[in-house]
Amino acid sequence: MMLKQSRIVALCLTSLMLGLSNLSYSLDQLPLPSQGCSFSGSFTQSKDVAGLVGPLLSAGVFYYHCEAGVIWKTKSPVSQIFVFRKTGEAYKLQQQTATVLKSAQGKVLGRLLNSLIGGDQNQIAEQFKITTRPEIECQEGSEACKPSAEIYSLEPRKRSLKRGLKVIELNLAQPKEEEGEGQSMSVGISILDRKDQWTRIISSKTENLEGLTDSALRCSEVVSLNKQECDLLHDAP
Repeated sequence: MMLKQSRIVALCLTSLMLGLSNLSYSLDQLPLPSQGCSFSGSFTQSKDVAGLVGPLLSAGVFYYHCEAGVIWKTKSPVSQIFVFRKTGEAYKLQQQTATVLKSAQGKVLGRLLNSLIGGDQNQIAEQFKITTRPEIECQEGSEACKPSAEIYSLEPRKRSLKRGLKVIELNLAQPKEEEGEGQSMSVGISILDRKDQWTRIISSKTENLEGLTDSALRCSEVVSLNKQECDLLHDAP
């Protein structure tokens, strides 16, 4: 009898937790960590592409400076480099030649990356409606489920953003202390565009570049970045 009652309680709790997973509520801000003004990191990316059976996988590095902007560099399977300045200019670097990105999509992506990587709460709240819901985790062999993380949905407010994307989902993982490397925090970014294709990015901060030396010089110290890419970000071409 007691065993039966325990199972009933477990099933009730499971139903309750799954019910909560369908609830969402609005937020004014995201619980983003304080990142500092200048740092670098790495990312992996998968993108749904029409005509392909599976997603297109890639990996690379990024560099961020709170006054200059973002360098987003894919290293594999092919090299692709984008520079998004805080002042709004966007560039694509290919074979040492910089091309200005004039499309609205390129400018939107630049603002988005600068806001999310830098944790600019005002810009994020201005551009997106923020809601959240718990992500439910059920362990194998267990009848009980529990919230494992919060999923944050960003729905675009402006028409210019709505033309390019439907929603952005953020999964803010807890910091994990890795042996010999201190604490790092990974962030999952899933972007659903107007064609109903997902781009999923997992990024992690790897190095703090705060210091008294020249910003462009610190940028060029990042593995896989070169002086041309850093100069394009920090100095007007």
